[in-house]
Amino acid sequence: MRSQKAAKTFNIPRTTLQTLSKELTLTPAVAARKKLKRKTLGEELDTELVNHLLIMKQKFYGYIRSDLLLMAYQLAVYNGIQTRVDLFLNRHKELLSLRKPCETSFARALSFNKENVTNFFGLLKEA
Repeated sequence: MRSQKAAKTFNIPRTTLQTLSKELTLTPAVAARKKLKRKTLGEELDTELVNHLLIMKQKFYGYIRSDLLLMAYQLAVYNGIQTRVDLFLNRHKELLSLRKPCETSFARALSFNKENVTNFFGLLKEA
């Protein structure tokens, strides 16, 4: 069956059908290279940056998006790499959350208790 007739029969755009049929004829190695996009920073630097952000989060020092952009850019420039921070954020969205800075909410004010303050200053002494 030709792609145009199949597209009409199954109510699928012809271009989508052609793209999918081309992908099915690729060898596994070529398909993997096409599907898996290269990470900008590489595995080692990527993991190092995530670990740094998580450690700073434990020490109650949060980064905003512009801080992360600057850090990733400086890391990439230092290592001679072109950067794309959005890809990094999409890969680690379950671990990292960067928010727009805003006023302290009521819930945060309530969590400002002796235990949290003691933890903060304990971590500060370690650093």
